[in-house]
Amino acid sequence: MTKDRSTERTETDESTTERDEFTQEGPETYRAGISRRSFLQTTAAAGLVGLGVGSGAVGSAAAAGIPTPWLEVDGNLLRDPDGNKVILRGVNVIDPARAAKEWRKNIEPLIELATDPGEGWHAHVIRLPMQPQDIGDHGPGTAAPTPGFTQDELQNYLAEYVDPAVDAAEDVGAYIMLDYHRHYPEGPDWDSPELDEEIRLFWNEVAPRYSDRSHVIYELYNEPNTPYPGAGDPTDDVGVTDARAEENYLYWRETAQPWVDLIREHASRNLIVIGSPRWSQFTYWAGEHEFEGDNLAYAGHVYAHENLRPLSTYFGEPSEEVPVFMSEFGYGTEGSPYLVGTNEVEGQQFLDLFDAHDIHWQAWCFDHTWSPGMLNRDYEVDSPHGRLFKERLREKRNDDLPASAGGGDETPPSAPSNLAVTETGSESVGLAWDAASDSGDSGLATYAVYLDGALDHRVTAGTTATEVSGLLPETTYEFAVSAVDGAGNESDRSGVVTATTDPPASERLVLNDFDGDPAWADSRNELGNWCGAGSFANDDGEVVDGALVLEYDGGWLQSYVRQDVSSFSTLNLQVRGADGGEESAFAVELGGGGGVLAEITDDTIGTSFSTVSIDMAAAGMDGASPGAVYLDFWSGDGTSGTIEIDEIWFE
Repeated sequence: MTKDRSTERTETDESTTERDEFTQEGPETYRAGISRRSFLQTTAAAGLVGLGVGSGAVGSAAAAGIPTPWLEVDGNLLRDPDGNKVILRGVNVIDPARAAKEWRKNIEPLIELATDPGEGWHAHVIRLPMQPQDIGDHGPGTAAPTPGFTQDELQNYLAEYVDPAVDAAEDVGAYIMLDYHRHYPEGPDWDSPELDEEIRLFWNEVAPRYSDRSHVIYELYNEPNTPYPGAGDPTDDVGVTDARAEENYLYWRETAQPWVDLIREHASRNLIVIGSPRWSQFTYWAGEHEFEGDNLAYAGHVYAHENLRPLSTYFGEPSEEVPVFMSEFGYGTEGSPYLVGTNEVEGQQFLDLFDAHDIHWQAWCFDHTWSPGMLNRDYEVDSPHGRLFKERLREKRNDDLPASAGGGDETPPSAPSNLAVTETGSESVGLAWDAASDSGDSGLATYAVYLDGALDHRVTAGTTATEVSGLLPETTYEFAVSAVDGAGNESDRSGVVTATTDPPASERLVLNDFDGDPAWADSRNELGNWCGAGSFANDDGEVVDGALVLEYDGGWLQSYVRQDVSSFSTLNLQVRGADGGEESAFAVELGGGGGVLAEITDDTIGTSFSTVSIDMAAAGMDGASPGAVYLDFWSGDGTSGTIEIDEIWFE
């Protein structure tokens, strides 16, 4: 009898386990949260290649993405408002908070890359895992307690990480699946009261927040694990089609139905995708035992599991009755047996399944560390299944789309006219244009706004003005606008207009930026004055990827100013710590004033780079006779640790 490979997953779900979270091999480009616009500028300036955005993204209608209208369940199919059959194919990304941590590409450019035809990517749906361990900031490789987060933590997480991801998906024209991503097999059980409390807290916040966004799909629960028959007993081999598995699925449905109802109370139209016990492997029973409610679909997760072959039995058969999302699948070249496979065997099995059945799929994982990963650390395809399913996305890029050909008039609308610049700022440009005319039955849906030939963002058709933000001061840009109708037909672009952004609102005086010119080892700062450090665990510090790393248990840093800086109001440090909260570990002094950092500013040090600003006047710092910036690691709380300083400047 085939061994149940699921019993091997007794410690962690390896598909989301990080093996080397703090490696220093990743490109520095990916530290900051940047849009495609600024990412293009960064890569062009640095002369980088293969980092996720290329000239191929410019100028094609495909670059504007696909229409993302509300979808409705019709039997086992999804249909758009015109009645077209829709099949959503795409990829999983990683938790957006994890993406914001070191050596990672932030979630917005990650979504942009996955949907960028210029780089050969054609994902039409992005699955976004939202992990309790990251919502509650428990750190990688840990199982979050239950509940794993507070309401305030969840609200902050949504505002900081999920809202930008939802907006990014809308901007590029893609659906996004917001996935409540519990998965650790060590608990809690899916029928525990503590988990019920956490799920209700989660969906009471998430469901209403995006209930008016037609491109947002909700996935109820990533991988309900235990209880399931045979759990923890390798001698009790219970197959998916066994009667005890059916009984377990019915108990799951009874337990999870109130959560489905809760989402629907807040969100009347969003599609809800429902998993099942044993890591969402009991999909087989969804067709026979549907949940109550409208617009419901069902999830299946499978990798190289021998006990879930043939795939057509366990996932194909239920897809003939209900919509099925294979929201996690894949294989790699190493790891546990259930994760190891080849394109020739497992890859062909998946292709055969998707060719034979109307199954929506999202390959795991569009990352370099979450296993099995599709990419390397340069965000290039670097795995067999990554190459195979990138090619399949390309092959299917025009198939089964919302409002696809035949669902409306194929004549594109007219181009917007009289595009003009309304105002400029140091980091933004305002634009306005005359409305394009409807030329078919589908009607105008959006305007696509282009910056230097690349899609920047979309504007609802009822609006004929917008602002392009996040630009560089004193830089000249080109802008154009096209019209896109409900069937996805795109007009020609308007005439190109140019604008130069204003000078920066306030001048900056950089003291140290650790960019190697001058080198830290040369003991000179950006003003040409002496600087240095000592008594650290790593001696006088070490510059790594453009940041000064200080491993402290005591120590000092000094950088001479030797000029009047009284015209500036703040002293600023771009800094991060290994643990966060290092603002209590050292003092900052200048011009006879200062003190322990935590006592002279309300800003805090986190684990990602952020700006800590000191009001010089309030801190008693004399800008007219500043002397030097002095960091004293003996004057803090006496703890040891590590910080990285990316830049020190006055503003």
